[in-house]
Amino acid sequence: MPSPRRPYAGPRLKKTQAAKLVLGALQSMRRPASAYEIQASLTDQVHLAPPTIYRALELLIDDGLVHRIQSLNAFIACRHVGHPDRTAFAICDECGSVIEICGSGIDKILESCSRQFEFKLEESNIELHGACKKCSGSEKVRGN
Repeated sequence: MPSPRRPYAGPRLKKTQAAKLVLGALQSMRRPASAYEIQASLTDQVHLAPPTIYRALELLIDDGLVHRIQSLNAFIACRHVGHPDRTAFAICDECGSVIEICGSGIDKILESCSRQFEFKLEESNIELHGACKKCSGSEKVRGN
């Protein structure tokens, strides 16, 4: 008796393999990277076309494993996988380092503002630009 045929999983399998490669590249880079920088970092292993990289990034973002840094048009591996709260990013304009900030405080502030203005919040993107401790040249980074 022939075994039951499984549904075709070709594209999903390829997406999963591409996603693993893209995630590995971002984790090893430890900085924000564009899709083209990700592609260049993988050339020794495999050739992935830009659309494949973008599809893999979408899958990784949906799974909470990667974040998009919109102001840089770049992506970064999540450093707090599984964290249920919203995330903000502190981006150093000098060296390009990114600090991922997550905590319930961010959610509370956004929920409070939403209630105050009777606004239904669907999505948020919080990016802080400035200088990190190393680049600011001081022990404490002071606000303006």
